[in-house]
Amino acid sequence: MTDNLPLQARRFRIYQRFKQSNLTRAAYCRQEGITAAQFIYWCKRFEQESNPTESSSTLAQVSTPIQS
Repeated sequence: MTDNLPLQARRFRIYQRFKQSNLTRAAYCRQEGITAAQFIYWCKRFEQESNPTESSSTLAQVSTPIQS
């Protein structure tokens, strides 16, 4: 049976199952037959999306005076 969910949704489902598995990332990847490097990338993306204030990229507000 093929999964008709969009790719991002399928990846998130895999990520959610990992979080509930109590396995290490490496063990989970072996179990699921996915590469560790790709899975770690997905995990980082989902974790940054769920914690935007903890993201590695932050923007600084810059004010410039108005000259007349």
